Amino acid sequence: MDSSPLDLISQRVRSMGKVALLAGRALDYMQGPKMDIGTRGNYNSIDSDLENMLDHLLSRKDSYSGSYCDPTTMALCCLFIIRQERVRELNAHPGSKEDLALQACRRMVWDTCRESLESNKGADITRLSYISIFCVFYCLSALVDQTESTPDCDEIDGLLPTLRMFAQRWTVECR
Repeated sequence: MDSSPLDLISQRVRSMGKVALLAGRALDYMQGPKMDIGTRGNYNSIDSDLENMLDHLLSRKDSYSGSYCDPTTMALCCLFIIRQERVRELNAHPGSKEDLALQACRRMVWDTCRESLESNKGADITRLSYISIFCVFYCLSALVDQTESTPDCDEIDGLLPTLRMFAQRWTVECR
């Protein structure tokens, strides 16, 4: 039996809500100390919850459909930024557990972002989710900023058509 469109919307909203709550915890973890707010959550708990959410989202047979693409991309983005912050705060050495977790996450983010953009290369940009595309570009910019994980020029060139479409759709022109 096929799911009704309302069921798909409900699943998407529920998934986005859960990921948004996790994103709030991740942002609190990162920004709390910078803003002198003592509400910093437990890194291991946040990391584990994000991993579990990603496992759940990616285990769905339609995990790359519109119902799950946005929450998956957002959860990946959050996992990447908290792992990046953890490596910074611990001053983790290459090869440490934290560094290896970040490297694995970087690869997963790059592969997911590249695949997401490749699969939408010919799409009408107005039909693509702003949240997904924004999270993809944020992750890509964070990856490019890290010298040890910089993608090669051919991989970056492959993203240019989508970057141009995004700029065309979302740029505010000043006259």
